Amino acid sequence: MSQEPPLQPDANPSKTQNPPAVDASFEIVDTADSTDSLQVESTVEVEPVAAQPQPTARPVPPAARSPQVKSQTLQKLQQFLQIALPKVKAAAIAIYNATLYTLSLLRIGAQKFWAWWNRVLPSIRRLLPASLQTLPDVVLTGAIATLLLLLLWITTSLFFPKPPPQIATSPPPLASSPTPTSSTPAQPPIALIQDQVAEITNQYANGLVQSVQANFRASRLTVNVGEGWYGLSENQQSKLANDLLKRTQQLNFSKLELTDSEGTLVARSPVVGREMVILRSAKPQTMDDGMTG
Repeated sequence: MSQEPPLQPDANPSKTQNPPAVDASFEIVDTADSTDSLQVESTVEVEPVAAQPQPTARPVPPAARSPQVKSQTLQKLQQFLQIALPKVKAAAIAIYNATLYTLSLLRIGAQKFWAWWNRVLPSIRRLLPASLQTLPDVVLTGAIATLLLLLLWITTSLFFPKPPPQIATSPPPLASSPTPTSSTPAQPPIALIQDQVAEITNQYANGLVQSVQANFRASRLTVNVGEGWYGLSENQQSKLANDLLKRTQQLNFSKLELTDSEGTLVARSPVVGREMVILRSAKPQTMDDGMTG
């Protein structure tokens, strides 16, 4: 069997650089055919070509995306300027005219004043000393204006003095609250009370009142009567006790108690009602009194 000669490489190197590399192998198979024919099996492996990356699209700026928005903004700005500019122009013209009018009034006033001052200045110059009469009009006018300003400042300082600076002072101490005084009226002396009580009891019997005790805290007045109490009738005892109750209330006592010489309670002020309660109108008899009888 004869072998085919190997393939010769291409003499032109530029043609072998671009196409992909091909791995080709040839195998000669000997068949049993009598014709001695050659059967060639070939296996071709082709390497895949890497795909070239496509360029990414760049973001389009907003101005390029929306030219219509830009044109609308310009139109609105132009409309605003068309409305505002005439108004601004009219206001500027009005201010300019007012300024010119004011300046013209000042100029006319200054001219009138200067004409009047030129008439008055010679009279003032004659009143000055001889050394000052030769001063120019401008210098003399400036000196007089300075003197007038000085007099005005002094007058203002004298008649309108500045208020003194306020100095922070500590707040005054809180005044102590007055102690609450008792609402109870002035307490009369015991001697006066006893005289008041005796003035009533002497109408019934002389020397009936032995002593008087006053308890101002309990607002209670205790009158000690002698044996003459038992010598009075029940009507007289009741009337005497009620008269003493009225006088006691006038002396700012709310309770009244009558006791005898032994300290026994014979009458007291009522808890309910207005009449005195007579507890003992007669002296109880003792054993000695019964034996004597």
